[in-house]
Amino acid sequence: MLPRVPDKSVGAEETFASDVDDPVVIRRELLRLSGRTARGLRAGHCVARTVVVKLRLANFKTITRSKTLPEPTDVAQMIYRTACALYAGSGLDARARLRLVGVRATGLIPAGATATQLALGEEPESWRDAEQAVDKIAGRFGPGTVRPAALVREAERGGPLRG
Repeated sequence: MLPRVPDKSVGAEETFASDVDDPVVIRRELLRLSGRTARGLRAGHCVARTVVVKLRLANFKTITRSKTLPEPTDVAQMIYRTACALYAGSGLDARARLRLVGVRATGLIPAGATATQLALGEEPESWRDAEQAVDKIAGRFGPGTVRPAALVREAERGGPLRG
């Protein structure tokens, strides 16, 4: 049996059914893809040093942007914040029509090989604990059982909220 070759990156991408020019929809998709990427990192017991965003325009021109993080992570919220910053700084017009978006984590290292340096009096980040709890729920009840409210469709929420 051949030894397992470690992954070089973990990521997810989505090709839209039709070109999308709404930044809200694009950021919502970045949130979903960031969650998938983070779950893949945690499942592989890895953290990533770099976040990469892939943006494919309607004319098939592809733009990639990346950022190396100060601390390696497997936390979806950190990946998402970085992905949104990369999208915002991509130089694209605010209404650029996108065909595909992707989020990838590279520079993988084993999760146990890093230590987070906390400042004096600083509390450890609780997002990791919350996301690990969601991973356990998904393992028991299925993927998508718990997800950010922004990813719950209006029909699932009973229509638009009125107040």
